[in-house]
Amino acid sequence: MVRHRLSGQQQSGGYAIQVTHAIHVGTGMRLRARFTTPAVDAVVPSVKTSPAHTISLAFGADGITLYDQDDRRRAELIRP
Repeated sequence: MVRHRLSGQQQSGGYAIQVTHAIHVGTGMRLRARFTTPAVDAVVPSVKTSPAHTISLAFGADGITLYDQDDRRRAELIRP
């Protein structure tokens, strides 16, 4: 089992990422995730955070492509 962590540093709290769908494509994976941001008037901690979502795969994918809820490619990881 291989664990992958998807993250990115943000300037404050209130950010989140959640994988909502995973599709096995050949020897790779295509992931869709929902990225959320705090409302403009939200009260959030003013500390740097790194929202993350860990998923477990039954195999070591040769590549992973991450798309957001608006179908924009956010990241791509290709195993050397």
